[in-house]
Amino acid sequence: MTITNTSIQRSIVLTEYIPVQVRAETACNTIDYYSFRKDDTSLLELAFDQMDHIISRVTLVICADYRQVAEEYPLPAEYTKGDLLVDVPGEIDTSTFSCVIYQNAVKIIVSDLPVSKTILSNNIVWELSEQGNLVSVCLVDPTGKASEHCNLELSSN
Repeated sequence: MTITNTSIQRSIVLTEYIPVQVRAETACNTIDYYSFRKDDTSLLELAFDQMDHIISRVTLVICADYRQVAEEYPLPAEYTKGDLLVDVPGEIDTSTFSCVIYQNAVKIIVSDLPVSKTILSNNIVWELSEQGNLVSVCLVDPTGKASEHCNLELSSN
């Protein structure tokens, strides 16, 4: 995964049976996928455009390990503005996969590596390791609707 200094607009979409999804506001041409999976219990899917490699859709499909907290998600003190590019499609089986539902955000953690870089792209916070691997993605929604929807969908599974 690489970083670009431009960022695209994305909107949170609340869809029945899907805990949380963020979609690009511009149409994509041809889509490829990069996903993180823990057994059959958790799946995060990143869809990206084959032409520009920018992630156009982030979907938390299912997550067995989640918790709701009463506080607000604090934006990191240090970050780079930009977006995340996926170079090639792929699937990673991970032993770490959890979701923290804040009042104003949903954070999906897919690695226990230490965070070295943080990228802020409008309503998404990408946390990367020293090697550029995704550690977590946080979908920020000041209205709190995404948090409520995510908690409802995960608790009904």
